[in-house]
Amino acid sequence: MFHFEYGNAYIEYKTDSFYERDLLYRHMHDNVEIHFLIKATGSFRIDESAYDIHNRDLIIMPQHVYHYIQTKQNEPYERIILNFPKDFFDNVTGGKPMFDKPLVVNLASHNELVKTFDDMVYFDAYLKDEDDKKAMVLLLAQKIAILLKNTEFETNVSKSVNELTCRAIAYIDEHIYENLTVAKIADALYVSKSHLQNVFLTSMKIGIKAYIIMKKMNIAHTMLQNGNRSTSVASSLGYTTYSCFYKSYVKVFGVPPKDTK
Repeated sequence: MFHFEYGNAYIEYKTDSFYERDLLYRHMHDNVEIHFLIKATGSFRIDESAYDIHNRDLIIMPQHVYHYIQTKQNEPYERIILNFPKDFFDNVTGGKPMFDKPLVVNLASHNELVKTFDDMVYFDAYLKDEDDKKAMVLLLAQKIAILLKNTEFETNVSKSVNELTCRAIAYIDEHIYENLTVAKIADALYVSKSHLQNVFLTSMKIGIKAYIIMKKMNIAHTMLQNGNRSTSVASSLGYTTYSCFYKSYVKVFGVPPKDTK
């Protein structure tokens, strides 16, 4: 198992227990994330869509999408994770637009990609020097990015959670830079506020207000990393008072906006 950091990116090979999964995997982030599943069965949720997952599946999650895994207790969840800023691999992909949409695909027929991920596990076991191992893992990750750029995939079939949740998420995405409220979304979708809250919580395992805050804060994090002033970020995301933005940001990331790196 390994965990290597490269600036704002990291690559790791890990296995989790059920207890850890239950705590850690309902989240979103402002980096792109790729999972190669070595041992996994169950369902993987990406916003409003659910995918059945299997060994050798590849999952690509764009920035700012909510996701988590559902598996049976004591089932292994072993995978390799690439977590990186959207432009991290531009030097090897030529800046081709990539990682804009979720993708879940089985790699059974993509031998070169599978072998490259397997090589990460191989070199983790047989390279003794940590610096050599870290350098090799990055080279293999760059190869994966090139292979992904040049490969056409037929994605796994997804199942939408329900129509109302899909409509709510689409509305949130379209209006994320506005001063969103649950009442405003419910009015736009012609349902009661309480009905929307109940349906969203049941299907997404997170309250709709918490979902909006999480998505806004992840976008804010990206904007702050790009050098935008925190007051400007708060305003652009529809906050009418900076204190409200500040409290939400600290709650999500544990540090004030000015300390974002």
